[in-house]
Amino acid sequence: MQQDDHGQRPILGMSLMALAFLYLPMMDGIAKYLSQTLPIGEIVFARFTLQCCFLLPFMLRLGLPLWPKHAAGLQFLRGLMMMLTTLLFFGGLLYMPIADAISITFIQPMIVTVISAIWLGEVIRWRRVSSILIGFSGAMLVIQPHFITIGWAALLPFGAAIAFALYIILTKRLAADVHPVQMQFSVGAVSVVTVSLCWVFIPDFAGGIFDFQPLNLSQAGWLLLLGFIATSGHLIIVYAMQKAPASLLAPIQYTEIIGATMIG
Repeated sequence: MQQDDHGQRPILGMSLMALAFLYLPMMDGIAKYLSQTLPIGEIVFARFTLQCCFLLPFMLRLGLPLWPKHAAGLQFLRGLMMMLTTLLFFGGLLYMPIADAISITFIQPMIVTVISAIWLGEVIRWRRVSSILIGFSGAMLVIQPHFITIGWAALLPFGAAIAFALYIILTKRLAADVHPVQMQFSVGAVSVVTVSLCWVFIPDFAGGIFDFQPLNLSQAGWLLLLGFIATSGHLIIVYAMQKAPASLLAPIQYTEIIGATMIG
């Protein structure tokens, strides 16, 4: 593949995407471990608060405004989708192994591919469609036994996959016009505000997932590592989206099952 006139470098984009999804499961493993002692909402809040803290020095260094002026509505929606993705997926980890939860999210590349063709006008080739259909079939095989044993909770990763697909499409839509650091900072800011509002107005939702409890030193250390992995991993995804079409990158996300199996 050759670089085209629009600065696309598909091989670099695919490599970055594979790197991100190989080590992002480390975040899921930490979240599953912490969810045994901490409310899911608190983990999600810490994850995005740390993302803002990590990126703020780069924002100031680059002279970027704290809230992007370009497509502010889409930026807000993108942040909301990332928050929902994290909340739903971490919730699913309470009930099932990491590899199984990630396998269910494999419907997401199919959604990305379809929306990419409709909204972004990308050309979809049959090999991409074949790989995505295989992944979707696998996801359905995984979700069936979990649905029988744990009920509707098995659909939490399913919902996370839909939210993440919309997040990926919005990322691709904005990647050419907004700096990657600014994009990720805005995601963190939207998520922090949203979870804070949930703490104030619905603290007892779903059995207290938005409850809060003091952290010990060990939990704080794990949350710090989780925030770093999440921030760097999703920043790499934004750079990947700048280099290759979303439909081309969608099947690369199946590499996540390798890291998930090892971490699990």
